[in-house]
Amino acid sequence: MPEAPNETAAAEADPSIRRDQAFVAALVLACLLPFLGKPIHLDDPMFLWIAQRIPAHPLRPLDFHLNWEGWSTPAHLIHFSPLAHSYFLALVGAVLGWSEIALHLGMLLPALAFALGVLSLARGLCAHPRLAALLAVATPAFLVSASTLMGDLPMLACWVWAVHFWRRGLLERRLAFLAASGLLVTLAALAKYFGLALLPLLAAYTLAHGRERGWRLVVRPLLALLLPAALCLAYVKGMQHAYRHDFLGFASHYASSLRQGSPWRRFDALVAGLSFAGGCCLPLALWAPWNWRPRGAWVLAGTALALGAAVWVCQDRLDVVTRRGFGLERWDRVAHLFVFAGAGLHFFALVLADLWKRRDADAWLLALWAFGAFAFGAFLNWTINARALLPMLPALALLAVRRAEAREGFANWPAWKRLGPLALGLALSLALLWADFRWAASARDAARELTARHAAPGREVWFHGHWGFQWYMQAGGARPVDRGGSTLAPGDVLVVPKHNASVYAPPEAGARLIQVLEVPVSSGVSVASTRLGAGFYSDVWGALPFAFGATDPDVYEVYQLEEEVKFGE
Repeated sequence: MPEAPNETAAAEADPSIRRDQAFVAALVLACLLPFLGKPIHLDDPMFLWIAQRIPAHPLRPLDFHLNWEGWSTPAHLIHFSPLAHSYFLALVGAVLGWSEIALHLGMLLPALAFALGVLSLARGLCAHPRLAALLAVATPAFLVSASTLMGDLPMLACWVWAVHFWRRGLLERRLAFLAASGLLVTLAALAKYFGLALLPLLAAYTLAHGRERGWRLVVRPLLALLLPAALCLAYVKGMQHAYRHDFLGFASHYASSLRQGSPWRRFDALVAGLSFAGGCCLPLALWAPWNWRPRGAWVLAGTALALGAAVWVCQDRLDVVTRRGFGLERWDRVAHLFVFAGAGLHFFALVLADLWKRRDADAWLLALWAFGAFAFGAFLNWTINARALLPMLPALALLAVRRAEAREGFANWPAWKRLGPLALGLALSLALLWADFRWAASARDAARELTARHAAPGREVWFHGHWGFQWYMQAGGARPVDRGGSTLAPGDVLVVPKHNASVYAPPEAGARLIQVLEVPVSSGVSVASTRLGAGFYSDVWGALPFAFGATDPDVYEVYQLEEEVKFGE
């Protein structure tokens, strides 16, 4: 329901806007402030190492070698994401410092910007914008991603505000809003390349708007999109000239090479993608009983059962069952999978129902937004994970509220009916945020204990594995094994984590096991467990974004070298 220009001005004078903004911001802060001390986690170190070099090397921050996969490699051959987010972290570090609390305090800015952006965009697309913003904030996809130091949320914050300003620019015919949107499109793309998807999305929305209001209104907006496209192209070409390396092309090739497989891969990706979308945005799905009349609910249930039957029939051909060790004989995992995949189907029913009912430019905007983000996360990204599907979240939150508003008597629903699913979803999301916090803390605690115990004059502590574990091991003086040239002397110590990336077996001879360290992770729910089939950050661990059940501790084996070991020979 688009606003006319005079309605927009009137809305800005509405005192309820400030109350809504304060309420949404307060919820974001209440959820994230207790986790400001979260340790460096997963891919956070990659962005931080680059950010720490920017003050001394602002124009060439990738001129250093990095051991991230077991070999010392030029950073520009490992980190092929754009650099805007690292520059933001460099600014945070310069102003607040480089401690975990300081860095996460800086990351509150994109988290707040995202939530307030959803609220502002929702004011023109539904009658209950605060509810849409609260639903987006209450999801695991937002809260867990907001507690990392990676560039996903800054990209999405710029994305939401870019759509908001572009929509206002079209409705009010204001070039200033279109220019602001173009700048935000550029920032989104330079935080993460997926931000480039804004260009076709806004172009399609502009054409749909022109079909409704007159084609002469689309010429200037479409021309305005040339500026962010030119700026992004200039960045890509500049980086290619500086490093003799096609970053965007390499990122695309890397993703496509890892997603190749059997002809069943597409169906497999569809099932896993629906599972991740449903689980990561589960609070939105908790509204499903009130979003559909009985007939619609039966259609959704029948579709979910048909999907389940197809998975059962094709189980021997699907990676979602075989490669990830899922096993349809494990009924607890099966229940998780079909609940989450059913929630994902529900989201697409929301998209289609909204498009069928309204058929206007805004409906097309939300439909293309949701379907495009899902297609990228499920079929094009190098792995299916919550971060890749995070861009769906604002569109789904808006669609859930728009669908509820279409039901008769929604405005008179009791508070428990409107806010009960929100409170339940928020509790679940906070439990997952705590589980992810404990996982990050376990790697930090293990690294500190191992380096404190085994570091000694004349003895090196070496390790396999990366992520946050590498950050804290190096902070304690340990060195990552370079399989292209490291030499481990007799008496040195080698630490081998069992649940990490780029982990290799210890030497077959000349290495004596001297310690096995087990560090508790979390209990009751897990975001990363091959035994439970949960992989919030990658479907390599499982087809579920999270799973309930007892979690295994992280295990670290410590070996002492009894003879010299040379790598790279």
